Amino acid sequence: MPKFEAVSFPTLDGLTLRGNLYPASQPGPGIILLPGFSFVKEIMLPKVAEYFQKSGITALAYDPRTLGESDGSPRRDIDPMKHVSDLHDALTFLQKHSMVNPDQVAYWGFSFNGVVALNAAALDKRAKCVIAVSPLADLSYPTEYLHVLLRDAMKDREAQLAGARPIYVPVVQKDGNCPYGWGADTIQSHYRISTWRPYDLITQVAPTPVMIVTPTEDKMSPLELQKALFDNLSMPKEHILVLNKGHMDVLSGRGFETIMYDQLKFLRYHLEQQPSIIKPNL
Repeated sequence: MPKFEAVSFPTLDGLTLRGNLYPASQPGPGIILLPGFSFVKEIMLPKVAEYFQKSGITALAYDPRTLGESDGSPRRDIDPMKHVSDLHDALTFLQKHSMVNPDQVAYWGFSFNGVVALNAAALDKRAKCVIAVSPLADLSYPTEYLHVLLRDAMKDREAQLAGARPIYVPVVQKDGNCPYGWGADTIQSHYRISTWRPYDLITQVAPTPVMIVTPTEDKMSPLELQKALFDNLSMPKEHILVLNKGHMDVLSGRGFETIMYDQLKFLRYHLEQQPSIIKPNL
C-alpha cells in the first residue's frame, strides 16, 4: 500500500489545489502541512507527514497556489492572505475525510508559511491547535529597498496592463546582491508581502494552543525575534528550542525524531487530551 494518495480540493475562488494525503491506519486526528516560502510539498514535508502518519495522525501536504501541481497564475506569484484562506479550504476538505475526526484538525507551517499557519489559526477556530516551525519573525523590507520595490511594482503593473508578462525577482543578481533585500518570485509577490501585517493577527490566535519550534542557530529568523513573537502570544503556548540547528536543517539529521516527538506530544494533548503517549515505531 502506498504511503500517500494524490488528492485535490477546491478553493473558494475556484482554483484546484493538489497534494498528497498520508492516511493513518485508523480514524483519528488530522494535520495540514505547509512548506516554506515558494517551496513545493516534496521539500521537507514527506518525512514530517510520514512521522505523523505512523503516529496515528492523517496528514495532508499540498502545493500552495501557483506552485507545483496546484492551479494559479502567474506561476510563483505569492499572495500571503490567499495562502491563509486556502488553509481554511484545506481544513474543510480534510474534515470530510473518512480517516479524520473533524473536531481534531491542526495547522502546521514552516518558515514563511509558519506565519501563514498562525494567521489561519487566528481566523479559523475550527483548527484545534497550530505548530509553526522556524516562523519568519520579521517580514519587513529595509526602507532603502522598499522604495525601490514599490517603484518597480508600479512599473510592473503598468507593463502587465499593457500586455507584458510579470517580472520575476532573482534570488540574487549578478553582483551577488538581492534587489529588495530578499528575492524570488514575482515583483507583485513582494508588493503584497510588504503590505501584509501578519503580526497584528497573531495576537488573536488564543485560545487556540500554539507551539513554536525554534532552531537556536537560525540566521533567517533569529532566536531573539522568534522569542519576541512567542512572548506576544497568549496561553496556551509552548516554545521548543532546537540546539545547534539552523533555519533549513532544523528537521534534518540527528535529533529529528526528538523534535517530532515533542510536536506529537503537543498534538496528542491538545487534539485528543492524551498527556501520555508512546513513540511511534519508525
